[in-house]
Amino acid sequence: MKFVILLVAVTFACVYAFPDGESYPTRYDSINLDNILENEKLRVVYEKCISGEQTTKCPKEVDVLKEYLTDAIKTCCEKCSQKQKDGAKKVFKYYQTNNPAFYNQLKAKHDPTGEFETKCKSILEG
Repeated sequence: MKFVILLVAVTFACVYAFPDGESYPTRYDSINLDNILENEKLRVVYEKCISGEQTTKCPKEVDVLKEYLTDAIKTCCEKCSQKQKDGAKKVFKYYQTNNPAFYNQLKAKHDPTGEFETKCKSILEG
């Protein structure tokens, strides 16, 4: 389950990979996660785009993120800045408390065996 929050947080942080692959840029670290989480209309758009339920009119950062999402998941956000990791924790707590159905939907899609949840546990709880 904790893996899913990493997925969502990385999405909200709009992480883009640097060509050298050593870290993700911090270009979108200034996105206010609280504004997204507290604005139901905006949050639902992000959720639908992230889950693939909506494929048009998605925020550009979500479309670009999808190119790098697999790497971020498999490495437990290893290339993320501290601010991006903090964002992952915030979003994790939000979805566990406020929308467990969406949390479970993403987990079923991206981590059905729980492999990444186990691997990423210390980052998400730390």
